Amino acid sequence: RSVCVLKGSSVSLTCFAENPAAPTSWHYLKENKTLRVIKEISPSVTYNITEDGTLTIRDVKKSDEYSFCCQKSGGECTENRTKLHVAGVISELQVKVFPASEGQKVTLMCSSSCSLTESPAAFIWYQNGEFLYEDWSPWYQELVSSDQAVRYSCAIKGYEDLRAPDVSVDFINSDCFGVTYSNRSLCVLEGASVNISSKYTKEYPAISDLLLWYKIKRDMKEEADVTAMEAGGRVEHNMNKYEHTLTINNLMKNDSGEYMFTLNKYHMCEQPDLLGAILVVTGSSLKVTMTPSDVVTKGQKVTLTCSTSCPLSEETTYLWFFNEQPLSLSGGHNKQVVLNPVRSWHAGKYSCAIRTPQNISSTLEVLTVRGPVFL
Repeated sequence: RSVCVLKGSSVSLTCFAENPAAPTSWHYLKENKTLRVIKEISPSVTYNITEDGTLTIRDVKKSDEYSFCCQKSGGECTENRTKLHVAGVISELQVKVFPASEGQKVTLMCSSSCSLTESPAAFIWYQNGEFLYEDWSPWYQELVSSDQAVRYSCAIKGYEDLRAPDVSVDFINSDCFGVTYSNRSLCVLEGASVNISSKYTKEYPAISDLLLWYKIKRDMKEEADVTAMEAGGRVEHNMNKYEHTLTINNLMKNDSGEYMFTLNKYHMCEQPDLLGAILVVTGSSLKVTMTPSDVVTKGQKVTLTCSTSCPLSEETTYLWFFNEQPLSLSGGHNKQVVLNPVRSWHAGKYSCAIRTPQNISSTLEVLTVRGPVFL
C-alpha cells in the first residue's frame, strides 16, 4: 500500500495487523543499500495513535517519507507496510503542457510527483504570476498564448506557497501513429455524453482486433498508467472502416483525462505529449467575470462572460439573470453580454446558467456603475 499526501497536511494510516485489538505498536522503517532502521513510534505533537490503532501524522514533512507498519513489538516490519509519499516540494509540482497547432485550444495539467490519495479542494491557475482561474479539476483548457513572455503556473488551494515553476506554451502540429482526432481538446459538462472521434490512416482498418481506445493517466512518473476502454456500461464503440468513435455517457469528474486510439498500449509515440485527445469534465463551477472591472464609470464598455474551467462547445446556450430575473437577450448562444455604453440602470447583480439536468448556475456578481468624475 502507498499513500501520497501534500507537504504540510495531515494523514491517518490504518492499522493492518492481523488482530489490531491485540497489543501492537506503530513502527517506521528506513532503509537503503547499507542501512535498515526500524524504530517504534511514540505519541508526540507529530504522531497521534488512537484506541483503534489509527496513526495520524500532523504537518507532514518530506523527511516523513518512510514505510510504516502496525505490528507486535519486536517484529521486522516485513508485512502490512504503508509507504508514505510526500508531494509539494516546488520541484515536484509541475504544469504539464499538451500542445496543439496554432489557433487551437491548448491543455495544461497541474501534476504532482505522485497521485494524491485525497483529492485537493481546488487547483489554482496563474498567468504571469497573477490569479487566472480556480477549479476542482487539475486540467485547464483555453486558447492560451504561445508568446514566450506569457507564463503559466499552478498551485493547490491551501498550499499556494508551493506553486509550480512557470512554463510557456509551445504550439506543435503532429499526429501520432497515423491517428488524427476530430478534436484534441474537449470540454463537456458533468452528466452529459461525449463522442471522441479518431481516424486511423495506416494499413489496419478500425475494425481490427488489434486496435482499441485507452485512457492514459499521467503524472511525473516515467511510465503512465494505461487502462483499456472496453465497451460496456457507460462506454460505447462505433466503427466505420478507418474511423472509430468512443462514446462515454453520464460523464463523471474522474473521466477527465487523455484518450488514445492505437494498436496497443505498448506502442509509444516519439512525442508522448501528443498521444491522444484530452477530455475535461467540468462541474458546477460557473463564474461571471466582468471586463474591465466590476466597478466602472458610466459610458464605458463592459463585457460580462459566463466562464467554466474550460471552453464548452460553441453550441452551448447560456442563460443570463439580472437582479435574479431572466435577462432577455437577442442573438445566438450568449456566452457574453456586452453593455456598451454602460448606464446607471445596468448596476446590479448578475448571474448565468446552463440548461442541463443539473441546472448549473453561477453565483451572483455585482456590477457597480459610478457617475463621471469631473476635475
